[in-house]
Formats: sequence, C-alpha cells, structure tokens
Amino acid sequence: MNGQTFDLWKFVHNNKQLKMKKTLGIVLVVIGIIMIVYTGFNFVTKEKVVDLGPIEINKEKNSTVQWPPVVGIILIVGGIVVIVLDKKKVRL
Repeated sequence: MNGQTFDLWKFVHNNKQLKMKKTLGIVLVVIGIIMIVYTGFNFVTKEKVVDLGPIEINKEKNSTVQWPPVVGIILIVGGIVVIVLDKKKVRL
C-alpha cells in the first residue's frame, strides 16, 4: 500500500512540475512577443524644484525605458526550448 501511495504522490508531483514548465514556456513566449511589438515605454515623474512653505513648484520629467527587439527574440526562443524539452521528457 505504501508503494502505491508513494507512486501516486510522485505522479501528481511530477505532473504539477510539467504543467509549471509548460506555463513558464508559454509566459516567456508571450512576454517575448510583447517585447518585440512594444520596444519600450514612457513615463512621467514629478520633481520638486522649489518648496517655500505653501508655495511649491514642480517640474514634470519624461523618462523613457527601451530595450532591443533581440531581447524579445531571446525570450521567445527560450520559451520554445522550455516547452520542447518539457514534451520530450513526457515521452521518455
């Protein structure tokens, strides 16, 4: 009985790991596609220039975050590799 219970637990545990790897691969591919389509984003921050009691003067500063599309390609390839390796382990 213990051997059967242990094997069942091992099967369930391995099945969860396989689903997690497949999910990780899919997430990497999706993030890679998004990073290819959107190669960056802009955001605005406020800086306090003058603070004299009740008088405040703020300056808005535009900031840009950009990355090369190659990063998205690397994520897509990495996600595909994770998915393919996951499928090969299932067949063994």
